[in-house]
Amino acid sequence: IDRLHFHSARSNQKLDHLKEAWSDFKASLSINPKQADVLYARGGLYSVLGRYDAAVRDHHDALVIERALCSP
Repeated sequence: IDRLHFHSARSNQKLDHLKEAWSDFKASLSINPKQADVLYARGGLYSVLGRYDAAVRDHHDALVIERALCSP
């Protein structure tokens, strides 16, 4: 169900329904907080909203998760 929220968030973001997109990203991450792609996408939304500190934090967290998955 976390992926349904993610896809809904992406659709809402494309439709410029930014509040709904943020809510869907939040719901997806509340179910599974270790989704690098969701964090990265939410970071992009934060950037659009001018919340650059939050954008950097989400992008950083996404990279940390990806690195952990790739390390031996």
